[in-house]
Amino acid sequence: MKPPKPGDLPEMLKNSVCFRIDSCGEILRDCYADTGAIGFWMNGWENRMFGCSYFNNTGFNLKDVTVIRQDRGTLWVSGGLFNRQTPDTRLYVGSPVAKVHWLDDSIMRYRSANDKTVPDMIKPTVMPVNIDVGRQLFLNDSLLAMNKAKRKWHKPVKDSRSPVLKPETALEKGGKNGWNPVAAPFVGGVWYDGAEGLFKCWYNAGWANGQAYAYSKDGIVWTRPAIQPDGGNLVYCCNGTRDQGSVVMDADALDGYPFKSFMYVCGASRKNYSEVRKSKNGIDWTAPVRTAGTGDATSIFYNPFKRQWCFSVRSWNKTDGRTRHLAYDSNFETGARHLPQKAPWLKDAVGGLSKDGEELYNMDAVAYESVMIGLCQVMKQPQNDEWAKKGEPKSTSLRFGFSTPENIWTWKFPKMSDGGEFIAETRRSGDWDMGYVRSNSGVCIVMDDEIRFYYTGFAGDRSRERSQSVHRGGMYANGSMGLATLRRDGFCSLSDGTVETKPLVFTKGDRLWINADAKSGSVEVTAEDLSGKRIGTCLLKGEDSTRRQAFKLPSHTPFKLKFSVRDGAKLYAFWSSDASGKSGGYLGGGSPSSKTLRDE
Repeated sequence: MKPPKPGDLPEMLKNSVCFRIDSCGEILRDCYADTGAIGFWMNGWENRMFGCSYFNNTGFNLKDVTVIRQDRGTLWVSGGLFNRQTPDTRLYVGSPVAKVHWLDDSIMRYRSANDKTVPDMIKPTVMPVNIDVGRQLFLNDSLLAMNKAKRKWHKPVKDSRSPVLKPETALEKGGKNGWNPVAAPFVGGVWYDGAEGLFKCWYNAGWANGQAYAYSKDGIVWTRPAIQPDGGNLVYCCNGTRDQGSVVMDADALDGYPFKSFMYVCGASRKNYSEVRKSKNGIDWTAPVRTAGTGDATSIFYNPFKRQWCFSVRSWNKTDGRTRHLAYDSNFETGARHLPQKAPWLKDAVGGLSKDGEELYNMDAVAYESVMIGLCQVMKQPQNDEWAKKGEPKSTSLRFGFSTPENIWTWKFPKMSDGGEFIAETRRSGDWDMGYVRSNSGVCIVMDDEIRFYYTGFAGDRSRERSQSVHRGGMYANGSMGLATLRRDGFCSLSDGTVETKPLVFTKGDRLWINADAKSGSVEVTAEDLSGKRIGTCLLKGEDSTRRQAFKLPSHTPFKLKFSVRDGAKLYAFWSSDASGKSGGYLGGGSPSSKTLRDE
């Protein structure tokens, strides 16, 4: 476009903006802005920029350039490459109510190496990390400027009352068809519905043609309500056999449906398919919507940090065997229809089929406090046909993993410090969880000072058919549900050393809380402002608490924390709150302490 008169800029560049985002929860990935007075005008909450770049063509003589402008909301910037071609280019301009987080080193590239005219205010600075959203765990060093403590990974203890749900009704024992007995989530979903004050479980009952439902007041004794005309407890039926299915409680339920369901169905004449449904109460469900093609071990989870429905889809390749693909969408049903857009996601948590003989069989995930946690089901050799010949359940166990809310594509699966799996099969004949151990879509439920993990296990039956039939083969017989418990926030602890955090800030509450075990040894925490002045200190000795108030801190004021953990004491988490100690973080599959899926 020619300038209207000599020396003027083209009309398209006057007060120009390359990208303007006023909505919330948006992600700009690898976006390139070129020759605009404002490169990225980012307003709204929970917006993110990954790998974005800006270049200013000096031929257009723009004199006043702002790469990123933000008037309100929250913005995360990671991996940016911004070219500064003119002296008055500003990297960032934000209002007092705006929050920006530089997740790593974004780069401002100068016109020349000798350019010393760049004022500090336009350079990217390290912003304090906002810790408003939930308890801060020590799963990695992302919050730490220095770590000289020892990190230890912990696994839950199996509850002696297990199994708490086992085949008892005629339907669960295989019904009139004489199929394999099973009463277990088989992923399904175990959640605590705070609005009704009930534990709720959606599960596989005798390989029936539908989704079964039970509820409990204490999570130990379960009631099967009469829902069907025959007194059965199927909340809905399908045209075939229920294979793997997921039921997820929606932490936001913006569409008015707090419960979402995905099911893979083994249909007649091998016409298998998958479907999704929604419900307002978990009992009455909408008509099914067919999804795009999936595999039998497919499940769903919700990422409330991004308000995205994620489809954990079974995939396979010759080198790794079973793997996972991922598809996601802000709209549940739209996402289910668009599964062909799935992309490679996860391989086995260790090495893969060709390296260690292990495959990633399934993956369930949930928001816990300020992170996403997951349990991956890992299958060990041999393959199904060998277990079918023995009438024994296939060999699987569960491993713990975690990811940052900003990037669910990347997961870490740490090795337990004392060896073994997070939740392991026993391989002992007669045990209810001899093998084929599986997680559920709720992953875990917070119970005061502990976390409960409800999981599926199979005992098998050597007397039944030596086949791979889910209906009659002994490898799929006698499935039940039990639980294992872990200390609140107890995935890992820091001990025997000192740590120092990066600059932190919070806006909710007025005090610091910690989760620490100092029955032996001691835990000392000190807060300093960014000039090094001490603004709070607390010493724990001879006490153990999952919710211990440390001291008051001013909100909206950056600070650093220093922890000294000595003589066998353990540090698990810290967070900001008011006098209630509520973190505002996510509670996995729920908690009797909250009416929602958040600690509030």
